[in-house]
Amino acid sequence: MSRKYKSRKKNNTSLLPINYKIVIIFGALVLVGLAYYFIYTQRQIEIRDMGYKMNTLRQEIQKAKNMNSNLRARLAEVSKLEAISAKLKEYGIKLKVPPIEKINRLKLNEGVD
Repeated sequence: MSRKYKSRKKNNTSLLPINYKIVIIFGALVLVGLAYYFIYTQRQIEIRDMGYKMNTLRQEIQKAKNMNSNLRARLAEVSKLEAISAKLKEYGIKLKVPPIEKINRLKLNEGVD
């Protein structure tokens, strides 16, 4: 007795053929890759911009420090007694020593804590 097998038909329940599924998966992978690339590029641009800003701020800080040291040196130079007396002579102002009768001495007890 020979058995005859009935050929079964495949029930294709999928709406899309396999070729379309592959194309869709490949397209999705490409989109994910492009999104990752754009996000990575944006991040690199932000990092670069922050680096430029940091360098600019460092330069401004260095300029301020240099200006501060120059001003301190100038203040020390101008604060000398010789410089003050020269300026007073330049403006025609003469300093006089007050008479001893006009000098008052204050005795302070203890300082404030």
